[in-house]
Amino acid sequence: ALMDQYLTTVESTAIPYLLADYQIEAADFASLKARFLIITFFVFALNALNDLFGRKPAILVLILLMGLSSLALVFLTPTLLLFMTFYALAMFATVSNMGTIAVGEESPGQKRARYTAIVFAIGLLPVQAYLPLILVQRLGLNWRWTYGVAFILLIPALGLWLFMKETGRYRQIRT
Repeated sequence: ALMDQYLTTVESTAIPYLLADYQIEAADFASLKARFLIITFFVFALNALNDLFGRKPAILVLILLMGLSSLALVFLTPTLLLFMTFYALAMFATVSNMGTIAVGEESPGQKRARYTAIVFAIGLLPVQAYLPLILVQRLGLNWRWTYGVAFILLIPALGLWLFMKETGRYRQIRT
């Protein structure tokens, strides 16, 4: 949830740097972004992994898609076209809301709303408000590291994923 929310909102911090670096006007960037984000309409393909392979492998794909595309934004984007490609992949992952499926399926009915709210609240931590400023202004890193933070968030997410159990709901539908 934290990776998802971070990637969704960090653009507001990165956009002035992006426009200057790629020498593009805001209106042109918005138009280009709209075209590249057409891929997000196919989020059902990503969410289908839940029923095809299970929640645990699907969430792994989701975490890796967000984290690795963010790392690619840091190191593999000398052109605007490559930036937009990896940006679209990261945004594709953020629209799935797959992270709430396991909580919703495994939580006891009387605690489901509370647990889902906790996951949602974790996603609202304002990491995008202060971390990019520290990276770019204090540490002097390239503005692309505002996206690279999501790769750093990938590391603890993978650690937590290791302890995730496949949901009982998935085991039911598989038999």
